[in-house]
Amino acid sequence: MGSRPAQDVSYATQRSSVLVAGYLCLDVKPDVRPGAVFDMNGVHHAVGGAVTTGIAIQRMGEHDVHVFGRLGRDRNGRNVLQHLNEISPHLGERISPSDDVETAYTTIIEPSGVDRTLLVQEGGNASLNAADICSVGLQRYNWLHFGYPPLCASFYKDGSTEAVKMFREARRLNVVTSLDLSLPDPASMSGRVDWRTWLSEVLPYVDLCTPSFEELVYMLDRPLHTRMFADASAAAAQAPSRELLDTLASEMLRMGAGAVLVKLGEHGAYLATSASMERLAPLLQWQPRERDMAAAWCNRRLYAPVFHVDVVATTGAGDTTIAGLVAGILHGLTPMQALLCAVGCGGFSVEHVDPTGGVPTWQTLLARITGGWLRPAPSAILTQGWGEVHGAGVWVPIEDVSSAEAASPGGAWLMSTPRARGVPAPSPPVAAARASAASPPRHRTTERRASTHKKGSWWPSLFDLRALHLT
Repeated sequence: MGSRPAQDVSYATQRSSVLVAGYLCLDVKPDVRPGAVFDMNGVHHAVGGAVTTGIAIQRMGEHDVHVFGRLGRDRNGRNVLQHLNEISPHLGERISPSDDVETAYTTIIEPSGVDRTLLVQEGGNASLNAADICSVGLQRYNWLHFGYPPLCASFYKDGSTEAVKMFREARRLNVVTSLDLSLPDPASMSGRVDWRTWLSEVLPYVDLCTPSFEELVYMLDRPLHTRMFADASAAAAQAPSRELLDTLASEMLRMGAGAVLVKLGEHGAYLATSASMERLAPLLQWQPRERDMAAAWCNRRLYAPVFHVDVVATTGAGDTTIAGLVAGILHGLTPMQALLCAVGCGGFSVEHVDPTGGVPTWQTLLARITGGWLRPAPSAILTQGWGEVHGAGVWVPIEDVSSAEAASPGGAWLMSTPRARGVPAPSPPVAAARASAASPPRHRTTERRASTHKKGSWWPSLFDLRALHLT
């Protein structure tokens, strides 16, 4: 268990600037069809890696975002910078291409209906270090997101030294921190790293950690990973139990993380938060001062199933899910609302070939969610021991349903929420209907999970995201 370093929690609230750093590459994705011959000149190119999270936040708008990584002064590097410039002229302005490295690229083989295969050339990511990232000027930002340490050799070859150096400096500057992981190749140098020890030393400086379920199992329990993922296809299709998710996430919190988002692929996402308000303080600085969100955020275990989508490609879905959660936190949402925005943003992503090509503006994301976006019933394995918070579309441990509803009561909570600019307050009949729908609270267990199929059945009674303060 890592000791939590002392921290100054008097964070500034006037900034809304995000730096996303880490693994950066050019994604090369041929349209592969079994038995077909295809022209490599027609392949799809996109900026890939951990910086996908930053691109998605930029596409949603309302925040100043920069991405950072190591690029070579080569054709692939020019291609990456051109893509970034087309999204926003400022997005990649902190990147300085170098003559002494090659630009990384990843070839993505993803035939329809088959698990994808990634062919990775790490390029300049191998030499990316803490000094590179800190030299950008962390004091300009109020959020640092770093991703994919198993693909950035400097961040693991000497244990956790580089990661601790970077996150400690961010903490000194009162910059909120988040960390995304990637799955190490067992046959590579990163596969021989003691990631459990690495995490125990780094997480005290990380406010939000965002692993996938498989990454979490691999890094915390290798024997369990071997048993669970011997057949990768079967393991991916099987939903983890609440008990296993609670056990793994709780260990991450004990190591020092403020909150843990576990990405569950086609099953949605799980969020666990610290029981310490001091530890959560960095993530709560955007909460409206007139609302006390301690009860809503403190010591929570939440699960949100996916929304119904027609899947085109899944590359980048996890990165965009993180972007949705970060954007929700930056907008002062409750954890339930932020988690729904996370799975919603991931849903937009998989509807397009380009990982961020489908990511909408923030207002469009909220409009689709509040407009009755259909959701399939969640897995019975995942919801065993869980109950759906009345009207929320979010599940919590069955013993926590009442407290979760109390922390975010329906009509009263909605009416006390600051209004967005240009969004009128609800008319008295609508407000009365919302208040009526919120009382008395009801428990929904797995026997009622089919209700999530009903279009728009669960949003109005608990919260209308269009009513949120969006500045």
